[in-house]
Amino acid sequence: MFPLRDGSQGLARWSRITNMNKLLVVALALCGVFAAAPARAQEPFTRSTGQVGGQVMFGAYVGQGDPNPYGLGLGANAGYTLDFDLYLGGRFDYFFGGDDDTLVGEVSSNFLDLMFVAGYDIAAGESFVVRPQLGLGWLWTRGEICSANGCQDLDGDDEFNIAPGVRLLWRLFQPLYLTGEISYNNVFAERNVDGIVFAIGAGGFF
Repeated sequence: MFPLRDGSQGLARWSRITNMNKLLVVALALCGVFAAAPARAQEPFTRSTGQVGGQVMFGAYVGQGDPNPYGLGLGANAGYTLDFDLYLGGRFDYFFGGDDDTLVGEVSSNFLDLMFVAGYDIAAGESFVVRPQLGLGWLWTRGEICSANGCQDLDGDDEFNIAPGVRLLWRLFQPLYLTGEISYNNVFAERNVDGIVFAIGAGGFF
C-alpha cells in the first residue's frame, strides 16, 4: 500500500472497528424489522433463481492518508439463491479513485476488488427482498505519480477484504429488478483504506 502521511496505526484500527460495528448494528436492526414483519412468511421472489446485474457506486473514504482510492465506481455481480434462501455469488468492483498534489507531483490512487458473497434473502412483500450479506475477497491497488518529467506507476498491493452489508432488491416485472446497497469495506492493509460504499443498480433473474 502507499505510505501513511499522518496518524497512528492503533487509532486507525480502532476507528475501523468502530465504523464497521456501527454498520453491522444498522444492518442487524434492518434485518430484525423485516424478519418480524408479517410478510416474512412469504417466499422471496429470488428463491431458486440465478441473478445477474450491474451497479454504480460511490465510496465514502473513512481511512487515513491521501489520495482517496474510492470516489465513483462501477460493479458487476452474479449469483444464485438456493431453495432455502441462501444466496451465493461473486462480484467485481472498480473504483476510479482520486488524486492529491504533493511536493513531488500529483499522486493518484484507485483500486479494484473481486469477492465471493454469501447472504440470506428475506421477503418484504411480494416485490421486495432484503439481503444481509458478507463479501470476502481480494482488493488490488493501483497508483501513479505525475510531475513535469512525466508519469510513473507506483507499486500496488493486493490485500484481503471483508465487506459486510445489506442489499435491497425491488422487482419491477419479470425478470427485471432494481437494487440499493450499503456495505463497509474492511481492508486488511498497513494503510487504512476502509470505506463505506453506497450503490444503486439493476439486474435480471432467471
